[in-house]
Amino acid sequence: MKKLLSTNTWARLLRLLHPALAFAALLLALPNAANGQITYTWDGEGPNNNWSDATNWNPNGLPSLVDTVIISNGATVNVNLDAFCAKVILEGGSSATRLNFNSGKTLTVSGQAIIQGNTSGNADQFISIGSGSMSCSSLSMSDSGSDNRDCETRIGTGTLSVSGNIIMNGSDARNNIRFTGGGTLFIGGSMTGGGFSKSNNCTVNYNSASPQMVRPGLYANLTFSGGGEKTLGGAATVDRTCTFDDGIVNTTAVNLLIISNANNATAVGASNDSFVNGPVKKQGNDAFIFPVGKKGTGYAPIGISAPSNGSDITAEYFRAMPPSGTLAAGIDHISSIEYWQLTRASGTSDEQVTLGWRANSQVTDPPGLAVVSLNSGVWANWGNSAITGTIASGTVTSAIAGPINAYFTLGSVTALPANPLPVELVYFNGSQQNSQNILLRWRTASEHDNDYMAVEHSADGRSFEEIGRVPGAGYTLTPQDYRFVDENPQAGLNYYRLRQVDFDGAATYHGPVSVTFKPREAAGATVSLYPNPAADWLHVSWPSPTRQPVTLKVISLAGSQVALYQAPAGVFTYSLPLAGLQAGSYLLEIRQGAKVENEKFIKH
Repeated sequence: MKKLLSTNTWARLLRLLHPALAFAALLLALPNAANGQITYTWDGEGPNNNWSDATNWNPNGLPSLVDTVIISNGATVNVNLDAFCAKVILEGGSSATRLNFNSGKTLTVSGQAIIQGNTSGNADQFISIGSGSMSCSSLSMSDSGSDNRDCETRIGTGTLSVSGNIIMNGSDARNNIRFTGGGTLFIGGSMTGGGFSKSNNCTVNYNSASPQMVRPGLYANLTFSGGGEKTLGGAATVDRTCTFDDGIVNTTAVNLLIISNANNATAVGASNDSFVNGPVKKQGNDAFIFPVGKKGTGYAPIGISAPSNGSDITAEYFRAMPPSGTLAAGIDHISSIEYWQLTRASGTSDEQVTLGWRANSQVTDPPGLAVVSLNSGVWANWGNSAITGTIASGTVTSAIAGPINAYFTLGSVTALPANPLPVELVYFNGSQQNSQNILLRWRTASEHDNDYMAVEHSADGRSFEEIGRVPGAGYTLTPQDYRFVDENPQAGLNYYRLRQVDFDGAATYHGPVSVTFKPREAAGATVSLYPNPAADWLHVSWPSPTRQPVTLKVISLAGSQVALYQAPAGVFTYSLPLAGLQAGSYLLEIRQGAKVENEKFIKH
């Protein structure tokens, strides 16, 4: 079979024939360098299967970084040197096609790597990296059309680096990223379709500086790096080590990060640069630090001592006012801006709990801290057995072990001004003032590092936008009263919340509260409910003290009375307990003398 010689090959021959022809060789090579791309097709006419043998290619020569490579159907090619190309295609057909790597050898593909599926027969198509390494901008695998024909990429102890997406167009019985050893996959995009088969000690590293979707499934070692946000596309389970290097990881109760009970699986490296923004689950009986935090706040870990039996525990951090409760003896005050929730699905042992603080937690007296846990409406004092760090960051570990299916936050056994644990909000309510506006009022008991309060409005209680700001008092132990007028409320129900912002930019949300606006009534509504929706307590607020006792009747949507309360005269606010109500929508009838108002609320 006659083959053309490539321009680069002619240039090499001229230089070998005579040194005087070197200049001619250079001129001959220049157009190829300028015009670039040659398509090299493997025909295997050399004495071996090595990439390095120029006679195996048509035209004769070795591909460069700008050239396209086609591995003909039925061929087996060994990457036996550090090789380059712009694109590599494993050609489909009816025979097996293989691209194998010798130990330690590298193939750099500046563009796509494509594995075409066979169209007949039962032969497989695959790239087998072994202990070599390959990099490309994207990797795609065709649907082979039959479960008896694999079209896949195999990684032994080597490395595959894909700066973009991995797209598998067939099912997991046809397409696969398959680990056969402790190799590493670096991926800068997403991995969709097909299957993913891990080995005992392999690693997948999501390493983009841009947002990435993390493939659900079972991982041995999972690493987050590159700085871009990572969002789980489903539940992802790690059975060895989950490493947080750089990048926030977004999870939900459904798209959950799970650290399994296998191989003493753990999580390492979490910091303000990389943590889970959402829930994390830990299975097993190991002591564990949950790598949780919140965007805009930072890393806020919570830890547990080793359970005495197998457990299934989920943790999440919230940058918000903790649920309400009375304070146990020995606790002077608790944080008003953050809390953690531990949820236990299995296991019965008691554990000690460790909480972490940051500069925006406003800790000034670490030895005066205590771990507190909300049980039956009381923030119980779990004390402290160990303190680490400084006022800028550190941890406090409880003195006792207890049931951990609960809320937790930082408490202070020393009185203010020690551990101010920033802004303490006494109340937040709103009412219609006239036919044109709504007045919002709130009071803080103390403030630390309070730059300003942003007032946010919503028409549906879900999507909020800022409508104004009120400067904060910075640092004060004196109660502060604030007010804000919304001059453009919508007719009907309006929702408001406060975004309290520290000088370092950290934000905490309070509310929401709801106010019904009736534009045709000069006096308007005189009562507001908050929060709405509510969970444990519903607060009813008036813009001025009640002049006489107020009857508060909770009515189901079917029209039956389910609860009855009476607020005394002379109060601004009255709180209704909701623990005994089923979740759903209710009507609150508010009767003060001859005046009757009805407001709708939702119980979670």
